Amino acid sequence: MKNKYNKPIQIKKYLVQMMNSYFPSYKLINSTGMFYIFKMSVDNVLYSYIVFQREGLPYNQLRITECGIGYNHNWNGQPSDLIGYSNDISYLMKPKGIPRPSGWVQYGQTKEEIDTCMYELKNQIETYVFPYFEKIKINLADEEVMKVTVKIMNEELIKESENDSQEIIRLLDEGAKRNSTEGIYNYKNYPKWHSLINQHLKEPIEFNRYILIYLKDYYQHYF
Repeated sequence: MKNKYNKPIQIKKYLVQMMNSYFPSYKLINSTGMFYIFKMSVDNVLYSYIVFQREGLPYNQLRITECGIGYNHNWNGQPSDLIGYSNDISYLMKPKGIPRPSGWVQYGQTKEEIDTCMYELKNQIETYVFPYFEKIKINLADEEVMKVTVKIMNEELIKESENDSQEIIRLLDEGAKRNSTEGIYNYKNYPKWHSLINQHLKEPIEFNRYILIYLKDYYQHYF
């Protein structure tokens, strides 16, 4: 007889066990609400991420809702805040297909069903996520603006005083308010950073959105 659970299943421990068993380099960095975020260092600069989403009763199912590789260490599953590339499992499973598969895997109500679910998620990672990561790394090698922005900002932000940092945080907070204009572009050192980055680019750009994303990540108060 199947070992059936009679109450809502705490699926987190099974997901962590599966990742530790098959992909031990990926560590759980955040589990907020229905999301579980695992991260691995690719090298000294890049990080890869796999984000799982849970739906409890009555569905009892999991899916890989985001996966990606980027430069910012504190990315929390929001692709708009990633300096890099990300995607979801439904697109990776059938990039040109309509309708796309949902990617949801049911974990049911028994230990046997949970084990089957974990094995299917493991197969999705090996079959779809890791090949996508290999493509991303090739693309990132050509992304001059991303690489140069991260390098320059790493060098420049350690020079900021405590007062300067507090000013940046204040401007970021103001920019996060609804219907407000993003004020960070008026920060005294922003034009200097932009100019330094452009000096290292083969083709200078007029607007660099990665500076703002980097600041949000660096100061972490958004996360």
